[in-house]
Amino acid sequence: MSADNRWSGRITITPPLSWQELKLTIAIEDVRIEQHEEDGALGRVITGVAVVPARASDSWSSHTGEELQSLIDQHPGHEFAGSLRVDWDPVYGDGQVLAERWTVIERTVVHETARLAWSLDDSAEDGA
Repeated sequence: MSADNRWSGRITITPPLSWQELKLTIAIEDVRIEQHEEDGALGRVITGVAVVPARASDSWSSHTGEELQSLIDQHPGHEFAGSLRVDWDPVYGDGQVLAERWTVIERTVVHETARLAWSLDDSAEDGA
């Protein structure tokens, strides 16, 4: 049985990465750089405009945030803005991670998780 996980989000790159920068950019397992192509004076111009989820898989790499930070650090002349998110197929239980998000704030990747939490604590459930 496969998981029904949903990936979303976009991290924009300003100014876009040049073709030369794209060729030298590190690969990240779960994301890809969205490319824009247009005709230029000397032929086809390809630039990297955003970081987007690469595929729908059962899990993200445990290093997604670190690799995304390395990508940002590799390109100091560019600004990165936005976030990537995965909503996990629900598996209910106390403390279950329901979603994860990686947001770029001032060139730093911040990782957040959304967890299942009950409104009453354990002592209230026991009738205490």
